[in-house]
Amino acid sequence: IRILSMLLLFIGIGNVVGVQYLIACGRDKEFTYSIFGGAILNVCLNYYLIPAYASIGAAIATALTEFFVNLTLLLRVRKELPLCHYFKMGLPYFIASVVMGCVLGVMPMISSSIFLCLLQQVLVGIIVYCISLIILKEQLFGYYLKKLLITSDV
Repeated sequence: IRILSMLLLFIGIGNVVGVQYLIACGRDKEFTYSIFGGAILNVCLNYYLIPAYASIGAAIATALTEFFVNLTLLLRVRKELPLCHYFKMGLPYFIASVVMGCVLGVMPMISSSIFLCLLQQVLVGIIVYCISLIILKEQLFGYYLKKLLITSDV
């Protein structure tokens, strides 16, 4: 599951670049070629990795395939979109996510109840993520936090 959790980032990027940009611009073929290439790569990787590593091999193959598909999509739009600017804007959120993941990864569980453990992780995750964004002085988060605090005072 940890290997597959990387897919959240890849699928998000692929959705924005592929579906919301390439298809919206009428460049369906480029999107389809990237997906088709990914499907071929996935079959090849699964052929070699599943016999050797079972479900872990399948997860690795899937993660590598999603990375490949996203790389090809990003290469197709690199001249049209300011990708460096977008990645720079997303860096504080990525750092906050990594910090939150590290804290949750080493945090002991307070209960044997699955529900209470989930509730603990969600609450601690939210708090760590928000504090990380405040420490990083992320402007958009700060703007909405101030707006929320001002609105709640009324």
